[in-house]
Amino acid sequence: MDILELPNTLLCPNGTKDSGFKALCIFLRRLSYRCRYFDLIPMLGRSIEEMSLITTAFTNFIYDRWHH
Repeated sequence: MDILELPNTLLCPNGTKDSGFKALCIFLRRLSYRCRYFDLIPMLGRSIEEMSLITTAFTNFIYDRWHH
């Protein structure tokens, strides 16, 4: 994970926290196959709102860090 320079903790605007690695996994799962957040609840144990916030925060992190 050093190559992507992921943060140890990803903090969302509402205070939701998750590790950078878990945020990467949620992000990749969401993009790798056509699925809804609802389908990920049993796998991840997070609410739809939390997964949406984590995905958005991770997307913003990747863009802010690597958009150049």
